[in-house]
Amino acid sequence: MRVTFDREGDWDKMAYRLSRLGYDIDFASGKTQKALATKLRQIVVGHLKKQDIPGWDRLSRAYKKRKVKEGYDPRMLIRTQEYLDSIETFKSGKNWVAGVKRGRKYENGNEIADIGIIHEVWSTISGKPFRPLWVPSINELVQTKTATNIIIKSMVSELRARGHQVYYSRFKI
Repeated sequence: MRVTFDREGDWDKMAYRLSRLGYDIDFASGKTQKALATKLRQIVVGHLKKQDIPGWDRLSRAYKKRKVKEGYDPRMLIRTQEYLDSIETFKSGKNWVAGVKRGRKYENGNEIADIGIIHEVWSTISGKPFRPLWVPSINELVQTKTATNIIIKSMVSELRARGHQVYYSRFKI
């Protein structure tokens, strides 16, 4: 008995696509990271503007009154808008992230990025407020399946744009 195989289709084109598959997946992964970081930034900024994360330690009445009297924004974590305006999407090494770049400082010399760290974790230091912003925002991104949808849509879209046939029927893309 003799078995033979015949090539069908454009094998050169397929070989080329397969040779580029690793590069194309890496490129699509970068685009996907950027999309996730952009969405996280949007969620974080939205929560800061709306002040809608439950359980935040409130501002003292005296401090809030002083902020308003001095012409500052009375909302929490937004006194001068510098923290809010410093939250961005940027590339750190090979990864896309949302956050505040190190090196950005307030007029008094304190790092703006430290404001997030100060409020994000519980402390035994009295008077240190607990206003987690990043962890609840990341949880929102992940637990609502928003991240899954962004990953699938972005990867499928980028790979298709590079000529790969990608099928994924679980989600509408």
